[in-house]
Amino acid sequence: MTQPRIDSIKIKMEHDTDPYHALENLGTWSDTPEEGAIDVRPMDANRFRYFNPAISEYAKENLARIRAYERGEWYVHGVSADAVVSYPEGEHIRRLTTFTSGSIGGVESDSDDAYIHTLAEEQLADLRDHLAVFGVNLDNFGTLAKEALDNL
Repeated sequence: MTQPRIDSIKIKMEHDTDPYHALENLGTWSDTPEEGAIDVRPMDANRFRYFNPAISEYAKENLARIRAYERGEWYVHGVSADAVVSYPEGEHIRRLTTFTSGSIGGVESDSDDAYIHTLAEEQLADLRDHLAVFGVNLDNFGTLAKEALDNL
């Protein structure tokens, strides 16, 4: 049997539809104040009374960041890498399957390009390890990974 081969590699950045778990490092909303809490009731009558920052010395900055998120000025996404792999099935047919890296979530959309690039490289390394476990031919991995990074 012919060893499976990589046909393409793509780096994916997918919008996180439930990012609040990733935003907890900024703070949380509550009706009970904690250290450094900001009373938001006068401004936001229909929400919890307090914004409790994760770190009290950054309360105002973190509240501003959360509000910018709520206005849609930035969002959270995940980064992963996919490889489409094929192998022969019969004389004239190739079967395709997709392998995906482990993925990393909670990435802020306004992160700098160097950081995104580093995360993408980590996902490509994870993908390479994943493909190796299944005996996929990795001869063209480097070329396809570079193309994926160039298209990021």
